[in-house]
Amino acid sequence: MLELSPSPSKSEQIFSDVPQVELLQWLARGSLKQNLLRAIRLWVWLRSLYGEGQDHVFLEDGFTLADWKTAFFGSTHPKGEAIPDFHDPNCHCAKTTADWLFDAKTGLNQEIWKHSF
Repeated sequence: MLELSPSPSKSEQIFSDVPQVELLQWLARGSLKQNLLRAIRLWVWLRSLYGEGQDHVFLEDGFTLADWKTAFFGSTHPKGEAIPDFHDPNCHCAKTTADWLFDAKTGLNQEIWKHSF
């Protein structure tokens, strides 16, 4: 189900799957209705680690979760584990589920996706 394809200019693998219901169901490892946000989070992590373009974060080998958080959220994101108040409209944490699923990069139609869900 999960597909990594070779990058034409690099020797690394690229994750370019869009969050179709079938992929999210596989990532949910159970009921998608109960684990939708978890599945989307996993898809976002995969895209940030193995994707390309502006969503890819660049990390050294042997990175930690803290390293990933710093690279993914950026300098304006509050440190710590608490859910932050709204602080920056451009921070990844300000994106809604719909923002992640139905942007120009995924090309998903919201009505068709909802129907398949």
